Formats: sequence, C-alpha cells, structure tokens
Amino acid sequence: MAAPSATITGLHVSGNQILNGAAQPLRLLGVNRSGTEYQCINNNGFFEGPSDAASVQAIAAWHTNAVRVPLNEDCWLAINGAPPAYSGTAYQTAISNYVSLLNQNGLIAILDLHWNAPGSTRSTGQQEMPDADHAPDFWSSVANTFKSNSAVVFDLYNEPHDVSWQCWRDGGLCAQTGSTTYNAAGMQSLVTTVRNTGATNLLMLGGLAYSNDLTQWLAYKPSDPQGNLVASWHVYNFNACSTTTCYDSQIAPVLQQVPLVAGEMGENDCAHGFIDSVMSWLDAHSASYLGWAWDVQDCSGFPALISDYNGTPTNFGVGLRDHLASLAGQQGSITVVSPLTLTPHLVAFGQTLTGQATIQNTGTASATLNEVIIAIRPPGGTNGGGPFNYDFGAQTNITLAPGESRTIQGSLTFTSSDPTGAWYGYLTYAGQDNVYHDQSNVPFALTATPGTFTLYDNAFANGFTDGTFNYSSRNPCDTTLYTSAPCSYAIAYTAFGGINFQTDAGFSTDPYVSLQWNVNPAGQPLRDFSVLFTDTSPNHNVIAQVTLSSRSVKARLGNGWVRVAVPLTQLNPSKIPISSIQLKNATGGNLATIHVDDVKFLTH
Repeated sequence: MAAPSATITGLHVSGNQILNGAAQPLRLLGVNRSGTEYQCINNNGFFEGPSDAASVQAIAAWHTNAVRVPLNEDCWLAINGAPPAYSGTAYQTAISNYVSLLNQNGLIAILDLHWNAPGSTRSTGQQEMPDADHAPDFWSSVANTFKSNSAVVFDLYNEPHDVSWQCWRDGGLCAQTGSTTYNAAGMQSLVTTVRNTGATNLLMLGGLAYSNDLTQWLAYKPSDPQGNLVASWHVYNFNACSTTTCYDSQIAPVLQQVPLVAGEMGENDCAHGFIDSVMSWLDAHSASYLGWAWDVQDCSGFPALISDYNGTPTNFGVGLRDHLASLAGQQGSITVVSPLTLTPHLVAFGQTLTGQATIQNTGTASATLNEVIIAIRPPGGTNGGGPFNYDFGAQTNITLAPGESRTIQGSLTFTSSDPTGAWYGYLTYAGQDNVYHDQSNVPFALTATPGTFTLYDNAFANGFTDGTFNYSSRNPCDTTLYTSAPCSYAIAYTAFGGINFQTDAGFSTDPYVSLQWNVNPAGQPLRDFSVLFTDTSPNHNVIAQVTLSSRSVKARLGNGWVRVAVPLTQLNPSKIPISSIQLKNATGGNLATIHVDDVKFLTH
C-alpha cells in the first residue's frame, strides 16, 4: 500500500489548531461513512455499499480530506456471538484495508467506537457510555493496529448521553442499558489505554447529550501526556444547541481553547439551510466538520448525503458538496508560479533583506484570499509558533479572477537587536476559511558585520573528483598570502540523514565531522570566522552557518590549523544538496583571506 500524503500525516494539536507534520494548520472537512457499525453484527458483510477505490474517489471528489468510519466493538473483538465471517481478523483486515485506501486518496481516517454493549450483550446499538468490560480492550487493539499511522484519528465514543460529567470523565457504575446499570469506561481511562500502547494519534472526545453538549468539556477534560485532545461536537437541527446564540455561548469558549471537530452534522428535512448556517459559523471559527452520512438512505430521517455511490447528492447533500467546492474554489486554485526568493542570502546588521513571489489563480472561478504574506522566522522560530513580527509584504482580502496573477514583495531591515544565525522565510496564504498554506522554506543567514569572503573551488586529491562543487576558478594552495598546510579536499554527499564527507581515509558515516581551518599565524590573533554551506540554487542560499572561533576550539593543531566538531544534522538537517562551502571573516578584522582550499573535513 502507498504511504499517506505528507499533507495528512503527523497530525497533532497546537493551541486550538490541528497541524500536520509540516506545522501547517489543517481543518478536517468530510463525511461519515456509516455501515461498518451495523452490517457485520447483522451478518450482512462489512460495508453498506461499495468500499472500492472508485467509491472512495467519489468521496474525495467532493473536496473532502476526512472520512469518519464507525466501528462495532463485538465485530472488532470477535466476542458475544459476532458472525465469524465478519468479525475478528476478517473485520480488522477489512477496516485496515479501507483506512489504507482512504489515506492513498488523501483522506484522513477517523475511527469511532459507535456500537457497543457491556457483558455478554451484543453490540446492536449505541449505549449511554463505552463499557468497561470491552471498550479498553477495543481501544488497546485499535491503537496498536494504527499507532504507526498518524493520518488516523481515534474518536473514543460516538455519543455519550444521560450521564453526569463526572461519569463521562471517570467512569464507574453510572450508565444504563435498558434497566441494567453497567460499569462505564470513562474518557480518562480510554485516553490512558490508548497512550499506554505508544500511540500518539489525535483523540476526539464527544460531549454529553449525544455529543451536542460541551458546556463542561473543558472543566472535565482528561489528562493527555501528548496534549493531542480534540473536542467532538454533534449538531443537528433537532438538538438542544442548534442556534448561533447557543454556539456563541456554549461552543465558542471550547474551540477557543482546543481544536473542535463537528464529527456529525445534519438535518432531518431533506434540505440544507440548517447545515449552511452551521458551516458558515464553523468556517468563521476555523473549526472542522463532517456531514452525516455518505450512504444511500432516506434523505430526511437518516439523513443521507447521496442518492448513489457515485456521489450524486440528495437535496440535503447538495449543501455540503457545494459548500466544500466553494471553499476549494477560494484557495485550491492558487498556484505559486514564481517561488519566493530572498536576497541577499547572507545579510548583516543594518542591511535589508528583500523578498518576492508570484501567485496565480489557475482555476476557472474567482479565488478569494484573506491574506498572502512573506513569513520570516529567526533561529528557533517555527511556522505555527512564530514569532510573527518579522513578516512582511502582506496583502489582505484579495480576489483573483481566473488566470490573474499577483506579486507579493517587501523588505526587512535588520538591527543589532535581532539574533544572528540561520533564519528562513516562506510564502503562505489563507482562504476565507483562514487555513494557511505554507510553501517551502527559503533559508538565509544573519551576521553582525558584513565582512568579505572569497569563493574558490575546493582542491582535490587522490583521484577523487569534485563534481559536487561547480566553480570555474581554482585556487591551489596560496602560499604567497600565508603559510598553509598541504591542500585538502572535500567531496560532499547527501545521505544518511545528513552530509557525509569523502576523505582519504574512506567514506564517513560518522554523525560528526571536524571542521579544520588555517589562518596566517604570523603575529595575527585568531578571530571569529563563519563557514557557510550554500545550496545549488542560482542565489547560492545559505543552508547552514557555523561560527568558528577561539572559544569553540577543540584542539589547536600545528601550523595555524584549528579544529571544531559540528554535528552533521546541524550542517544540513533538510538534506539539501550542497553547492559550495564558503568562509567569511565574521568580525571584519584585518586578517588574511581564507580560501575554501584551506578547510579540512575530518572524521572523529
């Protein structure tokens, strides 16, 4: 099976947002695929309708990125007389294969415990709460199955109801099935069960009143060592909380603190006016939502989004389909036709960095963007975490006609209060849903003083070629400027998570190398220098800057050579092909010119 797209992997919580592995905000927008909770226990197979690639592609064609898959406790665990043909390994394999198919089509899989029952009672419907008899075993097994797939979300229980908030969190003998009281598994115990498997997946927790009531969700929020809890909210036109007034008073305080997913959303009138208003409210709050449900059923009572599995919408489903298409039109047709360039790639205090990029609406409808901006991050900064005070070139509330382009440009002047070291910038834009689409990082370096440096091709020896470095000039050991040790060579490779260097001692996979450089020892003091590693772009962007100074000397060698150890992951964490190694005088002192020839790369 193909691996999931990087866009939907690495899901984690940051504040009240869901981010992917690239630290990009991500809203879960999609549908529920009902059937896997009831078909198996009724000996009717695994799915209601097809589960092949064509059926999944029909879901994806609605511009979705998530599908919620309800599960049956007995079928997964093969207990309580669940039909052998559709339970245990057979059921688990069917679900696993479907999850893989969803991921291959760019869809996040949300697995929820939908039907369950305590003791020897068969799981033929939903209960007030997950049962302590089987739910921990269910989630331990599910988590172990999918813990290596970060494009899978666990919805711990479908719709808790008719219990207290303390029962919701702590469990105990506090839930009923019929007239029988049973021992409920609280949300805290299920969170702990999942985390004890080593799974770090996002966990969705629905509130009370069939997940429509979130009034005490924050007060009773379980403890999660991963910090990856998401509030799950179900909203239908017949629920108690079904007006914007209620959303503002009861739901907004929750989504201001944690991410919120409307795991189920619908109305029983075969229309879409209600969900239209819900989606608009959730869009304004950057929250997620999934319509119930992608099944060929009754348009009102179920309610069904589709009239066939090719994706033909019902009158109800038209609302979700067209709304998601509208969101895609606002942002999905934007193409970066000229990627961000930042110049110069080495900038000093008092100097100005300039940036420019061009986007184009390559779709057939107008595209509206809330903001387009060039984001700049200092050492230690992150896309989602900032700081944001270095950003420039912002353009807001712009609409691009089909084929129309827009250039984003600006500048930033640095001062001595700004931290030196490796910086980066990136272009990002957000549609009306306020979800930002971060583009590739462009690195540059900030130094205290401009200084000067001279570029030369590296020397080579012992029959090794220097094709990795492309400079037209060559500088053999320049003994007229200073006394130098014999010329060394450095051939760079991208491998093993970092840069490895070929030496006359053979190929190195050591995670550290020694940078060894030479200065004129004739009465001149050793001062700070920087070694710059630049990429293969026309601008020779700096991908790493290592300061070499007397304070970082590990060993002083003969004839003016000095050595310092540097981790390879520090030199090139993103595995960018190196074009050149440059040396510059970082202090501006009156020192002899240092040439690339005079740098040695030694393994430890």
